[in-house]
Amino acid sequence: MAWLVALVILLAVLWLLVIWGRRSPQPPQGATPPVGWYPETYDLDNAAHVALMDAIRQRYADALRDPSGEFAELAYKPASLLPHPKQEIRKALTALLDYARDQRSSRYLHPRIRRPAVIDTLEASLLQLDTFLDIPAADIPREATANVAFGFRHARGGPSAAG
Repeated sequence: MAWLVALVILLAVLWLLVIWGRRSPQPPQGATPPVGWYPETYDLDNAAHVALMDAIRQRYADALRDPSGEFAELAYKPASLLPHPKQEIRKALTALLDYARDQRSSRYLHPRIRRPAVIDTLEASLLQLDTFLDIPAADIPREATANVAFGFRHARGGPSAAG
């Protein structure tokens, strides 16, 4: 559980670096696209895309930080608990990771994101996303040992996923 707290703290630091610490041009007010709209790919020089990526990242961090609910202490959880579709969270975090690795440029993201600690946080966040299963909540065991065994069988469509 300590690793989850550390991950949430690192996501908060990333948030500070992305939004509050930048000296680059800021996205204009009201730049966030409508709820449920996601671009095919994120354009890091598009203010609306950057604002949406940050909103997705923040909501995902909030979901990881939430200590409530029947799955709070379990390793594997239903993807229905996520604030956005799993593939959209992955797409947004991957775009940020590409920027952090200096594989893409942006006039809206601060260069301080290009640090090993931020890259590690983004990579850990993407790994954590794999613990959210695209399975109905009712099918996921609530007992810790059974939850882990079930998760290992079902995460990333692993072997013996039918059982």
